[in-house]
Amino acid sequence: MRIVVTGAAGFIGSHLSERLLAADHAVTGIDCFSRLYPRALKEANVAELRSVRGFRLLEATAATPEGLAAAFR
Repeated sequence: MRIVVTGAAGFIGSHLSERLLAADHAVTGIDCFSRLYPRALKEANVAELRSVRGFRLLEATAATPEGLAAAFR
């Protein structure tokens, strides 16, 4: 199953993505990399996930129709 995870580069989203991938799901992560947290922290959260087969990360916001639509393409 393909699952979309919003906030995928955050603490909860990255751990959820990790668990879903371990359960053989495909994950499309979406994150806007907001300025509320250091970008380096969020990049570190998804560093290992980027190399996992079945994981795709989009830098976009789920708060707009365009950003959300990108996750389903």
